[in-house]
Amino acid sequence: MFPICHIVKKIAREAAVAGALAFLCAPVEAHIGSPVKVSLASADAPRRGEAATIYVVLQSAADVNQAEYALVPPAGWQVIDGPTQWTGSLKAGQRMEFQMKAIPLSDDPGALQASVRVPNQPESKTTLRTDRMGGQFPEKAGLEETPAAKNGSRYAEEVIEATFEPGAALPEPANATEPILPGQPEKQTTVLEAQDAKSAKGQRSAAVSINASGRFTYLDDNGVRRPVRFATVELWNENPFPSLGDERCAKGITDTNGNFTLGASCGDLFDGPDLFVRLVLSNSVVEVKPDNVFAGTYTFRSSTKQDSPGGNVSFGTLTLTSNKEAAQAHNIIMRAHDFMATVNEGMSKVTVLWPGEGTFYTPVLNTITIEPERPFDGEGDIYHEYGHHILITKAESPIPDYDNGVCDQPDNPGHCIFQPEKGVISWTEGWPDFFGALMQARHNAEDGYGATRYQFETLPTVDVTAAERDNVEGIIAGILWDLTDSANDDQGEQGPGRRDNFSMTFAQMWNVIKNFDPSDSLLHNHPTSIHELFAGFQELQSGNINKIAEIYREHGINKAQPDLTVTALENPPTQLPRGTTFNLSSTVRNEGNERVNAGYTVRFQLINSANLGFTIGTRTVAANMAAGTSNTAAVNVTVPGTLTPGTYTLRACVDAFGAVPEEDETNNCRDSAKTTVQ
Repeated sequence: MFPICHIVKKIAREAAVAGALAFLCAPVEAHIGSPVKVSLASADAPRRGEAATIYVVLQSAADVNQAEYALVPPAGWQVIDGPTQWTGSLKAGQRMEFQMKAIPLSDDPGALQASVRVPNQPESKTTLRTDRMGGQFPEKAGLEETPAAKNGSRYAEEVIEATFEPGAALPEPANATEPILPGQPEKQTTVLEAQDAKSAKGQRSAAVSINASGRFTYLDDNGVRRPVRFATVELWNENPFPSLGDERCAKGITDTNGNFTLGASCGDLFDGPDLFVRLVLSNSVVEVKPDNVFAGTYTFRSSTKQDSPGGNVSFGTLTLTSNKEAAQAHNIIMRAHDFMATVNEGMSKVTVLWPGEGTFYTPVLNTITIEPERPFDGEGDIYHEYGHHILITKAESPIPDYDNGVCDQPDNPGHCIFQPEKGVISWTEGWPDFFGALMQARHNAEDGYGATRYQFETLPTVDVTAAERDNVEGIIAGILWDLTDSANDDQGEQGPGRRDNFSMTFAQMWNVIKNFDPSDSLLHNHPTSIHELFAGFQELQSGNINKIAEIYREHGINKAQPDLTVTALENPPTQLPRGTTFNLSSTVRNEGNERVNAGYTVRFQLINSANLGFTIGTRTVAANMAAGTSNTAAVNVTVPGTLTPGTYTLRACVDAFGAVPEEDETNNCRDSAKTTVQ
């Protein structure tokens, strides 16, 4: 929403879609053995009465619709924190992590056991014996260890908790350059040569080479570990003399799994550098701040590794323990940005203000303000606001009049998803509604967002007139959803044969939005309504316009379609011995106002007194039959030798297998004279 309309009747909005169906998941692929493996590990040795952190890793080898994880109730343990059960879907190659705390109740508490069940697949089980505890957590197995870790220290294996530094202002080197994400047009700099006043004054000893690595993560609202993706990470040398300032040794970007590697050269006054890493929720795409554009950016700092001798330095897994909602918001914006990169759109930078009063997008400032609970309870809302950013910066989004007496409150104009508003609202808000639903469905399994009110596969009953349907943003979002969705709910009122599983790609839709010019005005170069979008489809997706029109009509917005009929059918011979072959002529016509995109079949049958049909032949008509044109042809047909003797009616039906969406699906057949089968 725009700032003018961020006060919305959310209760009515949520209730309107409460009955919508959940998104459908892909079927489970067949595998030998379980497609999901489970493992347990702990870096803590078991000590009676002391809490140990237990890590659970689920690794999926295939897309699974439903996986059920469960920790077998441990007799010798007491679980005090973290999930012991989980059910959800996983994508092929997806890795999911849980963290829980359990207390041994005795000196020999026994093993911990867990399992994962996938329907119709073997069960995956794992056991964590106490003699295996205190070892290395599996995700760190590939990291280089410091000499201290190799000597048995738990330094590199512990999960280091980061802290939040509100408005922290560490000194910036003179040549500081903001890290640029991979694929961005600007030059990327992942490692910077340190510039520090101490170096210029010759106050430090000889520098040592360092290769720092680690991973920044946070636990979501379900206790599942999530990486902080593509955020800025800095390596610093802490100076014991505050007046001299700390030295930043390197700067880079975390990867898609939150991992980072920084090469640097750092020195200290008397001994090895005292190293810490600092995460900054900012990059060339998004910056997350408290609710003030002039506030500092959210930063998170690790503990300090004193007197490092250099070489490989592992910071392990760093867990953000405060303001993790800010990291979640950062990740959501990165998902949206990366998605738009798949259609070759380099999006401008967005500033996220959290926590704010309301959730809305401000065009002039390119800011998205987010309410406190939204990062973990309204991910679709954040994607929705980014949808505004997409339309405004890459296409067109007319500013509507929200204050029209529909879903308004005193001094707070708003809008509702399933009530008619003034026309432009339906596009300005409907397209972001669709984008929010699309992105949440796309990333829900991997990122665990959960349910959303942006669900448009099956719409609730909307009490509006036919003339108002294109003023309802939920209907517009429903059309856009059905254009790209593969599920067919056949919810329209136009009779059997209707389909809404077109599966248009987002790239195809975006091509029309980006490249179709609906007017001669220099100020209006992109579609700004569902009707202008249809005109764009007619020009750029003409070969699919019948299916596109069918989806529009299913939602009560009528567009021109073909209408196939049989206008002439030759009478059969009055007597037909079984097994007889005869020549039969017929004429079909497109009575509609749109070209037929697909080829179709004309079927000929003999119909008995019980209205049962027996096929005696078919003929095909090629695609691209223009509106108002006819096709006449004769084919040989044969009476089945097994047909029961009696009186039959000859019937011809055009588009017998429903290949063509039509304006009227009930006028496709024509009967000729009766005949006697002998």
